[in-house]
Amino acid sequence: MKKKVLSAVLATLLAGVMFTGCGDSSSSSSSTAGSSEAGSAAESSADVSELQAKLDAYKGLPEFDTAAFEGEAFDAKTAMAGKKWLTIPGTSSNPFNQTICEQICEIAGKVGFICDLLDNQGAAEEHIAGLNSASQKGYSLVDLQAGPTPETLGAQIQECMDAGVKVVTSHLTGYEQEVSPISANMGAGYYDVAQLLSDWVIVNAGTDAKVLVVVSEEITSTLSMENGIKDEFAKYAPDASVDFVNVAIVDWGSKCQSETENYLSAHPDTDYIISIYDSATQYIVPAVKSTGSSAKIVAYNGTPFAVDYVKTGDIEMLLGEDLQTIAYATVDFEMRTALDMPIVEEPTLLRMWTSENVDEALNADGKCEYGIGYGDSAKLAYESLWGLS
Repeated sequence: MKKKVLSAVLATLLAGVMFTGCGDSSSSSSSTAGSSEAGSAAESSADVSELQAKLDAYKGLPEFDTAAFEGEAFDAKTAMAGKKWLTIPGTSSNPFNQTICEQICEIAGKVGFICDLLDNQGAAEEHIAGLNSASQKGYSLVDLQAGPTPETLGAQIQECMDAGVKVVTSHLTGYEQEVSPISANMGAGYYDVAQLLSDWVIVNAGTDAKVLVVVSEEITSTLSMENGIKDEFAKYAPDASVDFVNVAIVDWGSKCQSETENYLSAHPDTDYIISIYDSATQYIVPAVKSTGSSAKIVAYNGTPFAVDYVKTGDIEMLLGEDLQTIAYATVDFEMRTALDMPIVEEPTLLRMWTSENVDEALNADGKCEYGIGYGDSAKLAYESLWGLS
């Protein structure tokens, strides 16, 4: 049940909107298409009402939809006995990725098989070394979690698969994206997330909003999110101005704040900044403050310090993603792959954090921790499917 999306080019042509991109450290795009004033007010109002209802659905505790999930139940403990996996995060320095991988290994222990975690700093040679060791160390499956791209590791991945080791990418792409060479790819709802971030901006700043989007285009999922943003503004807000600034993750510390400051200085009427990965907000928030900008920030992921920014008012809305659910979904998908079972689309459980509900994400000390505020519905559902409860 893959989600189908329009290409960004087609969407922009249909809407009469032109998006253009440029260089390595920055890129910009703008929508400047006009629309007739007559009759547009009622249509715009209906659209905004539709978007508000869509956003409202993410304010409360997310629930795993067991009725919609298509995966069959199986005896995981028996089926996985003797299996051994290796999980490789894009980089261990990103707490979001590292926490997911640590939880994957913990869940593997509950099921009763071995899962080792390869600590790394995101260097290609570290990923290559991990893949090269896979068959030698007896791994039956390698998980490339949200970072190591198959296109740059093709030779090593092929060698693993030729040796009987399955290589799976997880949380790397949108549902609609394909990657190769791999044994299987577990996508995520990046396109839908991007639409929700856009919806918030359109509802709160209007259909003529002036928007900066901070992206990192070396990450595979960025394309899915860029397409989601472009398609949503083309559909609901063709008069909006949407500019993209591209800063690679490795350059965040040296460039993200200055690139954002430069943009805000040149565009003092900016209404919103969309940070598609919330770890970048540690540089975007200071840029907003240093320039005296009134731009509001929305972001995605749910990294604890970003949730703390919601509490302090530095981020207006954060679309958080439950890491426990990601970990359980990854183990489910990869067990099905390892056992040659039919694979299914795994869910992404999201919750919208704002000043209205952010206290539900905080611990007794008033700070955010991973896993607070999302409930246990996915954990309970998966453990039941696997025969663990």
